[in-house]
Amino acid sequence: MRPASRSFARQRLGAATDLLNHLAATGADLLVRCKSGRNLPALARCRDGSRLARLGALTVHVIDAEIIIRTPRAAGPATTGY
Repeated sequence: MRPASRSFARQRLGAATDLLNHLAATGADLLVRCKSGRNLPALARCRDGSRLARLGALTVHVIDAEIIIRTPRAAGPATTGY
């Protein structure tokens, strides 16, 4: 990892907080998906509905998303919250 490099992670944040802090220290941009039940108390609310929160030593930008998946074979769309 180096400054301006990008990484996407799909890991359990409880076990990965130290790793994320280490990677962020390199200057890399990180995008991490976590379960919707993860408790990240808001430090501040943003005008777009997102919020800033703390994850270990990091200040993170939390974006709630609902993803809808439609496939030709599925009986209906599948919806998941993140």
